[in-house]
Amino acid sequence: MAEKKKLTIKQAKFVEGIAKGKTQAQAYIDAYDTKGHLPTVEAEASKTTNKPQVKEAIEAAMTKLNLTAE
Repeated sequence: MAEKKKLTIKQAKFVEGIAKGKTQAQAYIDAYDTKGHLPTVEAEASKTTNKPQVKEAIEAAMTKLNLTAE
């Protein structure tokens, strides 16, 4: 059985930002303290969101707060 990966501190901060209603890009900027160009930030935020452990944490946070992805 594969061991479940834990979130890094930055990933956890990213998940928290998403759960608080921030856009993926804004949550990424806040969590990773970046000043990159928006297209780059959006691409990296999307990659981060699609990591299995991050995706699972976002879903868990949304469920805990009784929110949907809409």
